[in-house]
Amino acid sequence: MHYLNSDIINADEIPKLKREWVVNALEKIEPELLKNESLYKMVFNEIFENFKYAMKKAMLDYILRSPLERARLNIDLIPRPVFCSAQRIAREGGFNIHLFNDWHKYVDTGREKSKQNLVLMNIINSALMNWFYDFQEFRLMEY
Repeated sequence: MHYLNSDIINADEIPKLKREWVVNALEKIEPELLKNESLYKMVFNEIFENFKYAMKKAMLDYILRSPLERARLNIDLIPRPVFCSAQRIAREGGFNIHLFNDWHKYVDTGREKSKQNLVLMNIINSALMNWFYDFQEFRLMEY
């Protein structure tokens, strides 16, 4: 974010920091900390720098996200390259069958657990099981 840290965006292009914003920010700070004048100046400077950075970022985001502003300023966005899976695996690493010898077992176990969960989570099966548990002590005939 070179543009945000530099002075390419001039100070007169940034909106002015309103007095009430500074007052609200200073109210959030312990009064004992603000008694020291150098600390007070440091806090105020930090508030101003954060505001300036946020305004620059907001301006840059607006320009880059707005198609009308990009067209007005003749900004062409360079599309990001989309890699196929083989290129992505080659660049970033990926699954390796030599590292996971028994990967079939993990897949089969996961598949079986998913099937069991789907059966248990089915609303009809769940309602029947709840009904069964509610009435399991109910006897129609005495022995």
